[in-house]
Amino acid sequence: MNSKPRPWRDFFAAVVEAVLPETPERRAVREREDLKRELRANRVPTNDENGRTEE
Repeated sequence: MNSKPRPWRDFFAAVVEAVLPETPERRAVREREDLKRELRANRVPTNDENGRTEE
C-alpha cells in the first residue's frame, strides 16, 4: 500500500465536492470513508503494538 501523502487528492476531492451535486453513491463513499477514519482514530492498540500484555 502506498502511504505517501497526496495533498493534490484532497484538493481535487474538495473541488469535486464543491462543484458536483452529491449523489447517493458519492454519499455512501463519503460516509464509508468517514466511518473508516473514525474507527482508525478510536482504535485500541493491540498487545503487540504497545509492548504490554493484558492482565
